Amino acid sequence: MPVAMSIVDAAQHPVGWITAGAGGAEPSGPAPTLAQVQKWVWTSASALAGFLAVAALQLALVVVPVMLVLSTLPGSAALRIGLPVCMATVGVMAYATWRALHTRRPEPVGIPVTRQDAPDLWALLDEAAAAAGTRTPDRLTIVADAVARVIERTRLLGLTGGRRDFYLGLPLLQAWDIEHLRAAAAHELAHFSPRLGRLAPLAWRGRTAVARVVPRISRRNPAGPLLRTYANFYRRVDAPFTRAQELQADRIAAEFAGPAAAAAVLRDLPALDAVHRVFHAEYLGPGWQAGHVPDDIFGGFLRVLSARAEDIAILRAREPAPPATWDTHPPRQERLAALALATATTKGPATRDATGPAPADSAPAAPAPVPSSSAVSSSALSSSSASSSSASSSSGSSPLSSSTAPGAAGSAPGSSGSAPDRPGVVPPSAEGQGASSAAKSQSSTDGAPADGSVSPADATESSLAGATASGAVLSFSEAGGALTGVAGASGSDAGGTGSDGARVSGTGGGSVGLAERAEEAMRPMPGRSAGARPALSLVPDLPGLGRALQQVAYPPQGRTRVGWDEFFGAARTTEMQREAESALSTLSRVAGSPVTTVSDVLDLTADGRLHKIAESVFPGLPPDEMTARIRELVTLLLALAALRSGVARWRHSWTGTAELVAADGAHLDLGGVAALAVDQAGVGAARERLAELGIDIAAAPSADLPPARPEVVGGIVNLVVDGARTDVLIVDTGLVLVPGLPRSQNGSAKRRLAQIAAADPARPGAETRFVAYADVVTATQAKRRSWVLTMRDGSTLSVRAALDSDELPGGWSAFDEAVEFLTRTR
Repeated sequence: MPVAMSIVDAAQHPVGWITAGAGGAEPSGPAPTLAQVQKWVWTSASALAGFLAVAALQLALVVVPVMLVLSTLPGSAALRIGLPVCMATVGVMAYATWRALHTRRPEPVGIPVTRQDAPDLWALLDEAAAAAGTRTPDRLTIVADAVARVIERTRLLGLTGGRRDFYLGLPLLQAWDIEHLRAAAAHELAHFSPRLGRLAPLAWRGRTAVARVVPRISRRNPAGPLLRTYANFYRRVDAPFTRAQELQADRIAAEFAGPAAAAAVLRDLPALDAVHRVFHAEYLGPGWQAGHVPDDIFGGFLRVLSARAEDIAILRAREPAPPATWDTHPPRQERLAALALATATTKGPATRDATGPAPADSAPAAPAPVPSSSAVSSSALSSSSASSSSASSSSGSSPLSSSTAPGAAGSAPGSSGSAPDRPGVVPPSAEGQGASSAAKSQSSTDGAPADGSVSPADATESSLAGATASGAVLSFSEAGGALTGVAGASGSDAGGTGSDGARVSGTGGGSVGLAERAEEAMRPMPGRSAGARPALSLVPDLPGLGRALQQVAYPPQGRTRVGWDEFFGAARTTEMQREAESALSTLSRVAGSPVTTVSDVLDLTADGRLHKIAESVFPGLPPDEMTARIRELVTLLLALAALRSGVARWRHSWTGTAELVAADGAHLDLGGVAALAVDQAGVGAARERLAELGIDIAAAPSADLPPARPEVVGGIVNLVVDGARTDVLIVDTGLVLVPGLPRSQNGSAKRRLAQIAAADPARPGAETRFVAYADVVTATQAKRRSWVLTMRDGSTLSVRAALDSDELPGGWSAFDEAVEFLTRTR
């Protein structure tokens, strides 16, 4: 997992629909009249009803040809044959159509909040609903993602309404003031406003229902092609209405909360979404993968908001990602321009401006890059170019640099612009809950967000992605069959030390307790004006709410609950241990004897064998570069030995790098000792220096430490492995083979594999088989989508795709990178 995902890098500049000048974008064309808008509403509603006509047409298209053929048969034969054939044909197509237009409606996980629990928050929703001219939501649920969304449980593609739920993310309560929340609530409820016409709410429900259903129609569904074709026509017909409806919702939000608050929400929501995804990927995911969970997740996010305010300010000025195909939102610059125009030409009710003046619409000149919380590394053994490795070591910086081996995908939970969440890597932000998107204020009326869900079972829906593989063997751990760099990102990067001490990238620091959150919230946050009343004040028992939400949104699943300091340290130490184990396995195999500790490595150096082993692992590598690789490995092993001996600890920061220091906080120079340890003449001096420091070079990993969970980077269901249906998880150290389900249960295969990935793919099972990369000599492609793996014991493993093979997101990419990795000389 590449490392340094800067918060600023989590947002990208899209190509907008209109051109933004120095003063912002100007709406293109004259404003539509009310009659024109109402015409759009009727057109949209009529096109929605057309889906039912298309469904009926499909049945006719299959029945009529059958009847024409049967009409050529004698009467009695036509009756005997025709009736069963027609029933079967209509039944199959009717079922296919029903499957195409019906998907499950997962219930977002959160904590329901009643009027008695938070009367002020409910009063705000009542006022927002009144301003929009619609009814108050039936339920309010606080969820873990940075979302503000209304979901209405509809039927018949939105033609009939139902229960209306409002889902509000606790991160928004933490970051916003009340005026921001008023604007977001008014915008969401305004989607159901009848201001644009009596059928406007119905048209909106239909659009969001279709947006959820159509992308999920299986390519193998016989009813799919015609429905998808009509859906594309419907989307074009409906586009003018949805654009007008979104702009109308913005105007209602401005009337209710003030134009400054409405405009600020448009800037803040994508920025907060990016920060939340980075928080999951860099701060939370690595320690979660290591088998730990912080005792106060939301307190940690609050600390990140406070510490990285400058990054968030830059994100607020940037354009979010381009709208997705079914996204109803126009580009942000267009919305801001329309909002400014409406504010200038209309007189609405008195507005509250608690947010202060909004930033300029146009993005500032390209700012200097803001250092990410993870500065450099995810691997103790460098996979950067040899020259850069040598330079880093000689300059005294950390020799640990980000790996680009398979599985090094930078991801953020919940999400995309960052990288997606990996199953079992990024903790569930809410089981079954809709994942965050760049346009977080999008409502959904169909029972589930259009962009999927994030859960232990579905975390893969937004996160399985692998990075590009490097073209050469670049580290001992990679040579040993580990896809290095996969658990990196700030919050988990760990490794050895340079000459200036043991410094690694990452985040860290003290935790902030739930009870302290209200005090922390009073400080000015990004998007909150000084002196503004924080939205958190609307929830009386915030600590209790946070504890309850963490329990359901981030179930420990056997993980150890610790404070943030210990959480960060465990993540880094676990990743270092993973790298060390893989590297030592390579050394042991080449040396022909066990190499398990620093003492064993020093013995190899003293015998003059270490450099010879390195030459066999890295053939053709220049001597100085090879020495640098060996020194990095020894530095990593010394850092682990220092931690096990109790003479070192991690020093963390929420914004900078993490540093390995002496137990008393003093500088710890392990790079200099490593330089001595790789020289046959300096081994004795290195042993003496380590003894002076109190480092036990024979210290082995504690038996009490839980084994590190492998990093899941992809998954594919229904492969054929040695002739048997098999589901495959691609992890950083090998392939996990799980016996496949029967074809009759094909729909459950992906869900089951995602659940295995989220729980613990390394957990031994009666039928599960693990194929370590270190046990594979090479991989060859026999045919298209067919491979043969040659094992070290001489056996082979055949893997091929079947007609019904399907991937968890990013699965094929991760598998291709694993095969490429295995084909290289290792």
